[in-house]
Amino acid sequence: MEKISENKLQKMGASWFVSYFYYKQIDNKHKNWENTTSISMRISFFNNSKDFHRKWLQEVLLKNAGRLNTNRIGLSAETIYKMAKVLLQSEWKPY
Repeated sequence: MEKISENKLQKMGASWFVSYFYYKQIDNKHKNWENTTSISMRISFFNNSKDFHRKWLQEVLLKNAGRLNTNRIGLSAETIYKMAKVLLQSEWKPY
C-alpha cells in the first residue's frame, strides 16, 4: 500500500500536487498547476488518492528544496512549503 502511495505522488509530482490542492482548497485563482502536460491524468490520480493527501502534504514539507525547485510549474520550494503548510492548517472543503 505504501509503495502505491509513493508511486501516485511521483506520477503527479509533489509540486503539482500542492499547487492543484491549493487551487481546490484555498485559492481558485491559483493556476500554476495548469503549466504542465498530462493534466487529466494528474487530476485522476489526485481524485483517486484522497486518503493520502494529508500524509503527502507532510512529506512535501520534508522534501529537499533543491528537488522541489526543479518543478516546471514556476513555483519556488519556499512557496510550495508555504502552500503545504496553509493546506495542513486549513479546514478541508469537500472536493
